[in-house]
Amino acid sequence: MFYQPQEDTARMRGAFRHTDREEGDRSRSDFIHKAVMAEVERREQKYNGGKPFPDLEAGSIPCGRPLGE
Repeated sequence: MFYQPQEDTARMRGAFRHTDREEGDRSRSDFIHKAVMAEVERREQKYNGGKPFPDLEAGSIPCGRPLGE
């Protein structure tokens, strides 16, 4: 789970709904997965020589908004 401003969520829904057939998205989860993996691959290229970073166990990174936001 992640948090984002409502305006960004509404914008994401619009982009998904207006392009899902053309892009072959089966669901919003599919759309979000593709977007996240594109960013993962970009960071692997930029910071790790194009190789995957070591896996981390679930729960090893805090989730949710930082306090004060």
